[in-house]
Amino acid sequence: MAKSLGWGEPEFYEDNDRSASKVNGKRPEYDRMLVDVEAGRRDGILVYTVDRLTRRAMQLETFIGWLEAGHEQIRVPVETIEHDDFRTSNGRMVLRIKGALAQQEAERMSERIRRSQQQRVESGQRITGSRFRPFGFTHPVAMEPIPEEQDEIRGWYRAILRGESIRSIVRGLKARRVPTVSGAAWTQRVVKDCLMNYRNVGKQEYTYTDPTTKAEITELFAAEWEPIVDEATFDAVRATLSGNPGTGESRPRCYLLVGLMICGMCGTRLYVTSTGKRKPDGTLAHEARCFVEKGGCGKLARRYEPLEQYVVAEHLRIAEAGRQLVLTTPGLKEAMEAKHRAALAAANPAQDRAEKLQVKMDEAKAEYENGGMEAEDFYPMLRDLRARLNDARKEAAEIAESVASMPSPDTLLVQPSVIWDQATFDQRLAGLATSFETIAVHRSNTMGAKFDTTSVVPVRRKAQEPKVIATMLGL
Repeated sequence: MAKSLGWGEPEFYEDNDRSASKVNGKRPEYDRMLVDVEAGRRDGILVYTVDRLTRRAMQLETFIGWLEAGHEQIRVPVETIEHDDFRTSNGRMVLRIKGALAQQEAERMSERIRRSQQQRVESGQRITGSRFRPFGFTHPVAMEPIPEEQDEIRGWYRAILRGESIRSIVRGLKARRVPTVSGAAWTQRVVKDCLMNYRNVGKQEYTYTDPTTKAEITELFAAEWEPIVDEATFDAVRATLSGNPGTGESRPRCYLLVGLMICGMCGTRLYVTSTGKRKPDGTLAHEARCFVEKGGCGKLARRYEPLEQYVVAEHLRIAEAGRQLVLTTPGLKEAMEAKHRAALAAANPAQDRAEKLQVKMDEAKAEYENGGMEAEDFYPMLRDLRARLNDARKEAAEIAESVASMPSPDTLLVQPSVIWDQATFDQRLAGLATSFETIAVHRSNTMGAKFDTTSVVPVRRKAQEPKVIATMLGL
C-alpha cells in the first residue's frame, strides 16, 4: 500500500501485545512514532485500521490536529481509504466516528472482562495474570495443594510467631535448597509477600475501579481452595509484618518476662535490651533495664538470661505443686475430665455440618457444570453455601482451638517441665501469668557471676487454693 501511494520504503513501528485503549498504557513504539512525525522525520502514517492506531478519542485528536495544521501526507487507510479524504471536514468527521466506535468497543470489552472476573471471584475461582503458580499450589488457576510446600509455609508462620526474622527464614530455605517456583533465589520480599497473601487463609483480593467515583476498591472473597493456616495465625503474622513494610523485619514479643518485670526501686516497667556482648555460645547477651525515657529511674540493669531461668524454675515448681493438689483434691480431676468430654462432644456437630455443606456445594458445582442449572441460580446458591460453610468451619475451628488450649486430663500424668518444653511462646506467657502478677527486680547483693535470687521478688497469685487451681485449669 505504501508503494501504491508513492511513499517509498516505510519505517515500521510495532507494539505487539500492548493495548491501544488503556489510558496509562505504555506503548514505546507509538511514542517514538509521534516524536519522529513531530520532528519531521516522517511525512505520513500508514495503519491497517483506526483502532490499530489508537482506541482513545483524545489521542485521535492529535492526528486530526496534524491534518488541520497542514500535514497533507499523513494518511490513515481504513477499509474505504481510497474514497475518504480526511483533509476535509466530512473526512475528519468520519475519522472521529470510527475513533469513537473503537473506544466504545474497547470499553464494552473491558466491562465484559470485569463482569466475568467478578463472577469468577465470587464463585471462589482464582484470577491471575501470572504465569507462575503460587508457592504451595500446583497451578496458577487450578490451585491444587502441594503438601510439602504448604507445610513449609506453615513453618514460616510458626517461626514469625516465635520471634524469628524473615531473614532467618530465607537463610534456612537457602541452606535446605528449597526451590522457588520461578527458579530464582529466595529473598525477604518473596517470603513476606507470601506470608501476607490472603490466599493462605482461603481468600483472594479483587481490586476494581468504581465507574462513578473512579476510586480503586479492594474486596475480599472466599476462595474454593482450602486455607493453609487459620485466620488467627494469619492475622497475627500480618499485623507483625505490617509494622515495618520496608523490610518485613518487625519482630513480635520474644522475651517472656516483659510485661511482668518491674523495677524494685521505682516500680516502673523493665524492658529488655542487648548488651552488645556475646555469651559463650556466640549469641548476644541481654539485660533487663529501667529506662528514664520510659518514665523510670534509670538506676537498675540486670542480666536477663539468668533472671528468666530463675522465674521459669519458680513457675514450674508452682505448676508441679498445683498438679499434685488437683490429683489429691476430691472432685477436681473428675470435673476436669467431664468438661473435656463435653468440649469434644460440642466439636462434632459443627464438623458434621461443615462436611454436609461441602457435599452440597460439590453437588451444586457438578449440576452446573453438567448444564442442569443456570448461572443466575448457581452463583447465588454457591455464595450462600460458601458463607454457611465458612461459618461452620470457623465454629469447628474455634471449638477445636478451645479444646486444644484446655488442659487435658492426661496432662496430670506429665511433669510440668515436659509440657513447658513442648509449649509455644504464647502458651508459656499464659502459664507465667497464672503463677505471677508481677516480678519485682532489685539490685543484686552479690558480686561476680553468681545470680542473687533474693533480689528477685515474684508476686505470686494464690495458686494453692483449689478454687484458683480449678480456674487455672478452665473448670
